Amino acid sequence: MKKLQIITLTALMASGVAYAALDWDGVDNLAKGVSVTLSSNDSEGNRNSIVDDNNGSGWQANKDAANPDWDLIDLGETKTFKDIEIKWEAARPNTYKVYVTAEAPTVTAGDTESTIAEVWLTANESKAVERTLEGPGNIDDHITGDFSGRYLLIYGTEDSELSGLWGMRIFEVRVGDFSALADRISKLALDDVSVVRGETATVNVKAMTATGEGDLSKVTNLRLEASDPSVTVTDKGNGQFEVVPSAYGNYTLTAFGTADGKDLTATAKLTSNPDASTYLINESMTFQADAKNANGEDNAKNAFDGNDGGNGWMAGRDGYGENEAAGEHLHWLLLDMQNEYNIELITVNWEGASSNRYDIYAVQTLDDLKALTLESEATYGISLAPGVNARTDWFYGKELTEVRYLLLVSRENGSPYGLNLREMRLYGKTSRDPEASDIRIAYEGDAIANVGLPLTATVMDQFGNAWSDQEGITLAVTDGDATIDANVLTAAKRGSVTVEATWKELKATKTIEFKADINEAVNRGKLTVEADAKNADDADNAANAFDGNMTTGWMAGRDGYGIEEGFESAGAHEHWLKVNFWRPFNLYMVSLNWEGANCNDYEVYVLDTDEVPESFDGLTPALTYYENPRQAARTDNLFGDLENVKTLLFRFRNNATGYGLNLFEVNFYGSPSEESVAKAITLETNVGEAVKINETGAALLVSAVDQYDDAMTVPVSVEGTGISYDALTGALTAEAEGSVEITAGEGDIAKTITIGSFDGSTQANIALVASATVDNGDNAAVVLNKSESTGLEDMYQPKNQNMAPYKLTIDLGKEYPADVIEVIWETAHASDFEILTGTDPNALTAAYTVAGRALRGYDNVIDRTMLEKNTPVRYIQIDVTGHAHEYPAAIRRVRLYNADSAEMLGITDITVEPAKARTIYNLQGIAVPADRMERGTIYIVDGVKMIIK
Repeated sequence: MKKLQIITLTALMASGVAYAALDWDGVDNLAKGVSVTLSSNDSEGNRNSIVDDNNGSGWQANKDAANPDWDLIDLGETKTFKDIEIKWEAARPNTYKVYVTAEAPTVTAGDTESTIAEVWLTANESKAVERTLEGPGNIDDHITGDFSGRYLLIYGTEDSELSGLWGMRIFEVRVGDFSALADRISKLALDDVSVVRGETATVNVKAMTATGEGDLSKVTNLRLEASDPSVTVTDKGNGQFEVVPSAYGNYTLTAFGTADGKDLTATAKLTSNPDASTYLINESMTFQADAKNANGEDNAKNAFDGNDGGNGWMAGRDGYGENEAAGEHLHWLLLDMQNEYNIELITVNWEGASSNRYDIYAVQTLDDLKALTLESEATYGISLAPGVNARTDWFYGKELTEVRYLLLVSRENGSPYGLNLREMRLYGKTSRDPEASDIRIAYEGDAIANVGLPLTATVMDQFGNAWSDQEGITLAVTDGDATIDANVLTAAKRGSVTVEATWKELKATKTIEFKADINEAVNRGKLTVEADAKNADDADNAANAFDGNMTTGWMAGRDGYGIEEGFESAGAHEHWLKVNFWRPFNLYMVSLNWEGANCNDYEVYVLDTDEVPESFDGLTPALTYYENPRQAARTDNLFGDLENVKTLLFRFRNNATGYGLNLFEVNFYGSPSEESVAKAITLETNVGEAVKINETGAALLVSAVDQYDDAMTVPVSVEGTGISYDALTGALTAEAEGSVEITAGEGDIAKTITIGSFDGSTQANIALVASATVDNGDNAAVVLNKSESTGLEDMYQPKNQNMAPYKLTIDLGKEYPADVIEVIWETAHASDFEILTGTDPNALTAAYTVAGRALRGYDNVIDRTMLEKNTPVRYIQIDVTGHAHEYPAAIRRVRLYNADSAEMLGITDITVEPAKARTIYNLQGIAVPADRMERGTIYIVDGVKMIIK
């Protein structure tokens, strides 16, 4: 074996890397027939084979010589050239260098190998071109550059695996200049194509020059032909062709054309493959053979495991029968498909230890199989010359229907290595088309209402295998309160849902039972829990299984959780987890979500007391779970009828793994055992006491708690006119002026409020007449603007986050009749405040009061107070005594509405220059001269009501 020696040299990289053979027609090969000196040689007869202009001969270094391998070509005199082509055999280096020099290197000859002085290599570093070869097999390396010199040295610097074993190998070296023929089309090229039978593949034919892809337009009479008429070829123009094979097999595609007066051809392989969906294999099939392995086990199944690499069914070789020589040996392999199939294609993939003569028999019944003899006519057969021949044999073209048994009989080994049949594949379909009963609707896990349940619909053959055509299957709900979208079924409640699958003209249904509803999950935030195993700080970590976090859990029997170090072994270990409910519940499902460290044997007990029993003798578990131990994350849904549960105890009896227990989450589903009775009710709207006609977004806010402080729903009744209530959404809608009484709850605990409706277009522009002051700030006037609030600067809020109470007072200048007063808050609204009104600043009365309101969490919180119609108002005061937000309560706008007052209706803030007006009247219709107009008085100017400010 060669000694691996890596020499690192600094070199100038040449331009261009090409692994494609050059066409030397018309180019002078300067290296043809010149003198060659070699580092070593495996045969003296091949010394000059690398410069004989023959690609079929070559040189190989002595495999026992030390690295580096090299060859030195003497061109006889100094030559200038631009192209070097080295045709490497597979035993070529990973990296090598090419030196072109005027002076010969210093060579020291030995008995079996020669060396080149490193001092010479170092001195000529600047003239070296370093190359890297990648990929398997033979490589044609084309090096381009501006070269001048007499001596060409090819010097290996790092061996590949093959060159390290066998020595460096070169077929041919050529030197010349292609620059004058850079655009000459020297050949055509096309790639091998693999396509499913009956489908279309695109083939691109390229025009190639010596250095790369050329101009295809220079090629005339371009065409593509297939080796078999079953392949249809269509010319799409510009060198593009479409090919469609109608049969299985391997075919040859040949491109023809003419360029620069030369006829060109190129070939590629077309493989027509079967559709993978027609591959016939399933777990029910059985396999038999004559040869067994060294343990006496049948290895026939290895030829049908879907693995084309490695070993398959072996016979007549060490460990699989006696070692057999090449020649006549009888072996057989039998496949029972258990059902009948129509077979279109059989492929037999042999390793080099192949059979060169064998037959395949395809029969329908066991009697047909028993009737076979070695003289029976085979369905398919093959006979080849002996030899080590790795290959795949394809058999197709015969109509094989309703076949169950397939027998392969090998009569002759092609090599002295016995047989190794890597893989045998069958393609086809079942002997009848699917029926409605063959459509399967399936899902995984338990069906939970209000949780999407992914469904699959699959068309099967009569033997339970997926049919080749699954296109166009649709799913729909035909019965039950549920919807389906993108094959995900969502039920609105517990109960049965029927789903229908449709494929072509066939229909199939499946009824799915939703045993639980995610909306009926018990609120775990009010549970109290306790467990035997604690963490290293002696703190109970049981709450981790009830925190909604799937990355933490209750742990027991593992490092720091119940034992000081390490983990409990798999097997019997007792642990318990106790859950106390704050009220009695009727439970129908308990769900446990485990990490891989799970329990495979546990029980759930309903206890009458809060005490963990010392013994479970005589106690009957309400729920039990058991399965064979396995390390797998999973969710256990345990169903049962558990009534009046106040305390639940989990008794874990067996660790499934050697890592203790890790219970991520526990959930309970059911309802309270006792009927809820309202203890407290809150009733309000999100707009105060008044709803605008045709307003959107107004809603009734109802909340109630029962005797256990759990949220509950209470009945709501509405009496009156003008406003409607949608119990489903909580929306309040006003269609006309009026008022309603809304009552939530029943009996002594019921709450009632009165809500009125009004015309929102009657907003008065109080900014034209009013002034605003505040005892905690200086920008109160902004709340008077009629326009909508536009930002943080367009509202009143105490400065410097002053959380002290404050009073904002508005003076309208004189009394005005009012129906509704509206206050619009920013997100930071008041929790406690009053709206006071009146005509005397020293005798204001409260019109609207709010106490202890929690933060609502949205912008533009609205409070409206409904006054007696045409209530005289001059002063409006907002007395803030509490803040709901961490920032002080901020008021965006204060508005006043009145539908009947001609004085307040329609006031505009358009600026008027009275001297330019044509007509001016007071509200009594009497003309008023421009110089007699008074400030604060409303006039009709050119038909528009205005106030002079």
